[in-house]
Amino acid sequence: MKIAVIFDASGPMAVREDHLQQLSTACPDAEIRFSEDPAELIEAEFQADVLICWATGGKFSCGDYCRFDQQLKWIHCLSSGTEGLMRDPVSARPGLLVTCSKGIHGVPMANHVMGYMLAFLRRFPELAANQKKHTWVRPMPDEATGKRICIIGMGNIGQEIARVAKTFDMFVTGIRRTQTPVEFVDEIRPTEVLDEVLTEADFTIMLLPINEQTRGFMTTQRFAAMKPGSYFINVGRGQTVDEAALADALRSGHLGGAALDAFEEEPLPEDSPLWDMPNVLITPHLAADTPFYMNRAFALAAKNLMRFQAGQPLLSQVDLNDR
Repeated sequence: MKIAVIFDASGPMAVREDHLQQLSTACPDAEIRFSEDPAELIEAEFQADVLICWATGGKFSCGDYCRFDQQLKWIHCLSSGTEGLMRDPVSARPGLLVTCSKGIHGVPMANHVMGYMLAFLRRFPELAANQKKHTWVRPMPDEATGKRICIIGMGNIGQEIARVAKTFDMFVTGIRRTQTPVEFVDEIRPTEVLDEVLTEADFTIMLLPINEQTRGFMTTQRFAAMKPGSYFINVGRGQTVDEAALADALRSGHLGGAALDAFEEEPLPEDSPLWDMPNVLITPHLAADTPFYMNRAFALAAKNLMRFQAGQPLLSQVDLNDR
């Protein structure tokens, strides 16, 4: 078996030798080629059975290599999102398997979301602004105990956020299509009653993926339905939120604040009004980042590699019909 790995060899998210060793351990007879440049593998005429790479475009986009590699059977994406690959016609190749790294992001993203919520409750943005002005003012902070959170999207990340939130004695409502009970979630409600849930939630946490059903999901009407003074958090996909509607809800004072890690356009344009709003926390799409990211991504790839050799169903397989 031949395996091509295309990604960065430097920086905090670099692919290291121990990551490649996980693949060798899973498939000792495999020939593994690692490169930062798809053109290098194309020039070497290395046609792999398996490609491991990022999938969302940029320097490490796999499209050019996939078009060259006519014997490619399976792509494992180190990223969770696969929008870039799904837009490429190569993903429609008959018989091609695609998996992603969903399921490894729960711990860092739950940390990030909890940090957002505690920052608002304990008034950290206001206190940081006062520090810059050398102003000694003591605003009344709040606590997490008893606060209600609404998690829109109850996958692995939503479940981990719920687990952490329960350690702070928060009340957790999960929004999902199926009503199967979820551990650490106080109640599961369908999307049809979301507006009713929004009227009671102190924090609304957006985790939906992007597709035709979720594009622009958070509208003017849904922001209006939110509890006055409550907070909106988006660590999912920026295109699921109408940013103009969000900005209006913040300007009007209807919302207490927003914490955003994903945006309609990235990087967030310099002229976006969100930059200068005092009740907005902006982070540059790093909620899932952690020093342990690649360890987990390659552990999943190695586990799938063993399943691939055994002819078993792969974990975190992407539905190529859901475009």
